[in-house]
Order: sequence, then structure tokens, then C-alpha cells
Amino acid sequence: LGGGSISINELVRVNIRTSDLGPMAPDLYWDFSAAEGHSLTIPGDAEGVELIFDALSALEGVDYEAVTRAAGTTEDQLFTVWQKA
Repeated sequence: LGGGSISINELVRVNIRTSDLGPMAPDLYWDFSAAEGHSLTIPGDAEGVELIFDALSALEGVDYEAVTRAAGTTEDQLFTVWQKA
């Protein structure tokens, strides 16, 4: 709500949370966690969400298979897409 931002240089983890609420409600959320507890959550149906993949390309070791698994689930789960070494 209202937008937000987080520096890719400060990221420590990228997760996808899924829920069993779809298709009546958003059921996939991108969670970006940065140093010092800052975070940003983006619903999977947000405008421009496809641009997340452009940002992820700057990170080494992104687990794109986790993204695919998350997109195909209909349960409450947490998928780690990337974590800082």
C-alpha cells in the first residue's frame, strides 16, 4: 500500500510467502529483508511485479526453481529465493 523501496545492496534475504486464499485473494507475496530489520512486502499481483526479475538478476545464486515451486503451490508455505552468503 502506497509503495516502498529497499536497496538491493542492503538485502540479506528474499522469500516468497504463499497462502491457500487464492483465487479470491492474493496468495503470493514477495518478502525482501534488509540489514537492520528493514523489510518490504510486495503482493504477487502488484502492478509492475514482473520487474522483480530484473532486480533479482543482480543477485548471485537466486533459486529460480523456488520461484517456480511457489507459483505452483496453493498452500501456506515459505520459499527462500535468495539469501546473502
